[in-house]
Amino acid sequence: MSTTTRAADEAALAKLLAGELPDARGRFGLYGGRYVPETLVPALDKLEQDSRALLADDDFVAELHREMRDFIGRPTALTLARGLSEQFGAEIWLKREDLAHTGAHKINNALGQALIAKRAGAKRIIAETGAGQHGVASAAACARVGLPCRVYMGALDVERQSPNVDRMRRLGAEVVAVESGDRTLRSAIDEALRDWVSDPGGTYYLLGSAVGPHPYPWLVRELQAVIGREAREQMLERGGLPDVVIACVGGGSNAIGLFHPFLGDRDVTLLGIEAGGDPSGQHSATLRDGGDGVLHGSLSLLLQNDDGQVQGTHSCAPGLDYPGVGPEHAFLRSIGRVRYASVDDRQALAALDRCCRDEGILPAIESSHAVAGAALWARQHPGSRILVGLSGRGDKDMPVLEKLVPMLGDASVPADDAALAVDVTWAGEGPAGASGDAKGGADRGAAAGSGNAAAAHDAAGQGEPGAALEKALTAEGAPTICAYLTGGYPDRQRFAALLDEVARAADAVEIGVPFSDPMADGLTIQRSSRIALEGGITLEGILDAVRAHTASRSEATPIVLMSYLNPLLAYGPERLAADARAAGVDGFVVPDLPLEECDILRVPFEQEGVALVQLVTPATPPERMRKICAESRGFVYAVTVTGITGRDVALPDDLVRYLSAVSEASHVPVLAGFGIRQSQQVRDIGKHADGVVVGSALIEAIDRGEDPAERVRELRG
Repeated sequence: MSTTTRAADEAALAKLLAGELPDARGRFGLYGGRYVPETLVPALDKLEQDSRALLADDDFVAELHREMRDFIGRPTALTLARGLSEQFGAEIWLKREDLAHTGAHKINNALGQALIAKRAGAKRIIAETGAGQHGVASAAACARVGLPCRVYMGALDVERQSPNVDRMRRLGAEVVAVESGDRTLRSAIDEALRDWVSDPGGTYYLLGSAVGPHPYPWLVRELQAVIGREAREQMLERGGLPDVVIACVGGGSNAIGLFHPFLGDRDVTLLGIEAGGDPSGQHSATLRDGGDGVLHGSLSLLLQNDDGQVQGTHSCAPGLDYPGVGPEHAFLRSIGRVRYASVDDRQALAALDRCCRDEGILPAIESSHAVAGAALWARQHPGSRILVGLSGRGDKDMPVLEKLVPMLGDASVPADDAALAVDVTWAGEGPAGASGDAKGGADRGAAAGSGNAAAAHDAAGQGEPGAALEKALTAEGAPTICAYLTGGYPDRQRFAALLDEVARAADAVEIGVPFSDPMADGLTIQRSSRIALEGGITLEGILDAVRAHTASRSEATPIVLMSYLNPLLAYGPERLAADARAAGVDGFVVPDLPLEECDILRVPFEQEGVALVQLVTPATPPERMRKICAESRGFVYAVTVTGITGRDVALPDDLVRYLSAVSEASHVPVLAGFGIRQSQQVRDIGKHADGVVVGSALIEAIDRGEDPAERVRELRG
């Protein structure tokens, strides 16, 4: 490591320790931020304001501490693991979050957020869960504060964590099995976010890990840091600080809670253990193999393919079966303060068995990854004083263990230490060593928030971005129609034909770029996107189709692409802008790119004369609406419902007032979208806006074997 790099890493760590990170944009260095639909921005602003005020309020803090003592049972114990110490040749201490109420560390965060939600006036709470522990904790916390609770859980996890499903229901929660996507934690988060988008005012999303949009990574860390504060004090009472602190890492809440109070102790090594998966190569080791990307509202490290589609993951531990990681972990890895490694299923199960037989403690499979990490560390550092975060107990895993142990042969036999007697490479050194960069995508994150859009555009001399869209979509009598098609649906050949047909009937065409993890798509568009992805469609393939379409027409109908951010980042913003313009794309709509983050695309787009269309919603405050409208190019997309696509929209008085306000604030055409299905809606909305975007209704027409172009003509009335 160069002296300059080391100094920069030390300065970044100093800012974190001084409380200056996350910064005002919710960033830990390059990582973090808010990449969410506009609907959620006011809700996140309110959450941050409420959380910061309450965590600084003496009465609230006293209530939280009282509940942690009397309801959770804090402080939790610190146990000397004599049997493991003898077996591993080191001094092993266990921080016993398995003894907390509901059996895991998750209750610390769940109770804290439930108390915040109650004080903030929430009407109901939603949560996601993988292993079920956060779901159980959320159900218990909601019962404690008197709020209804709905928990989203991947259908696969419902099957393998049935005891926790029963516990959630017994505690009064509604459990929703998510059948879409990969049917694990990732899909549960997707569905919970879609629920929240539908009702951000009355719903509180109790996010369970240190992931997601700001302020969640910060808030979850603050509520989980009680683990590390207690453990540090307990270790000092028992002879001094540990040489190394080890915790398992999925999203990373228990690890960040344990690590954070030790960050300033430079002689203490911090080690996160990820899920290395099975012999087939499937894993969930994001910090080892991930690249920079955006998932679930945050820029962090992500397991993804070259097209920016999120990859499937595997772990025998459901709570670690996640393709991303919290942004603070990505930051700590980038500056070298925390090391990360992975252990595979077999190693974790061997460690679980050793802990059971030598200590009389049944750890969760997630926690067993940390125990296995301690064995590996002790092998390379005999005699070390090791603190292990035992994040939860393993009662929930009995159905999984019954299936896994026969599959993995003798991994559970205590005499078989081969699984633990292997060498390991630690990714990332401490401040005294070399800091590592995650694979792939580093330049994408570095580009965020840089540059000056107006200066870049003037230098390029490309003309006003979105001019063709503005001309085509400005209403002259009848309202204009922008027709939506999912790229590559129902197959690539049919899509090309549909694009030609629909372009003749509509004033503009919006093409959806399928993404593996959409935040604001209804079931119809989700399904069409999934089918298109299964058919091999990519962003590059869509650009090729647009290029062929525009080349075949003398008067091209303007085309705008609607895409979530990550596929665009994977393509590369500068390359994308140039290729899009060459193909005949006039603009982009990016629903998870709010105004504060949009320079990453706006700068290269304006250099090439490509419009970046902004979205507003009924929840957008007036001053923010004016800023968004001033920055939008081509048109302003006025979301007509606070929710996801495909919902029917009537035309109540508040919608009329909203559309009128957007039109007054905008210097470009205003198109209303989400839920437009009837010609009367088109006519009514046309009295207050320039036109409409029609999406789900056209995809459903394709599904019925009807002509979507004819459906557009019908909507014109």
